[in-house]
Amino acid sequence: MTARFGFPSTLRLRKRAEFLLLSHEGSKVHQSHFLLIYRHRSDGCFRFGITVSRKVGDSVTRNRVKRLVREVCRHAASVPPADYSIIARKGAGLLGVDAVRVELEKAFRQVVSKPR
Repeated sequence: MTARFGFPSTLRLRKRAEFLLLSHEGSKVHQSHFLLIYRHRSDGCFRFGITVSRKVGDSVTRNRVKRLVREVCRHAASVPPADYSIIARKGAGLLGVDAVRVELEKAFRQVVSKPR
């Protein structure tokens, strides 16, 4: 049997209403290539939603950015329990996995340091 390394749907924001709730009630953390909108949760779980617009690049580039962000989120060890909307900005398509990891981990550290 092979190991399953997917990103399960229980860890994803999937509905438009969830993204809208985050944008209205969430707090923001700005990075040079990503915007992180988050809203703390009390149940100890975290969920991610990823948005990559056409400003980032063509479909191949956008899908690559989404794969890189999912991979970083899947391996992130110290993520505070919250719902997160990660929005890629222009230039994110030029980053490698290590650069994406550095930026998102810096954003997660800012979430931890901010009070609820």
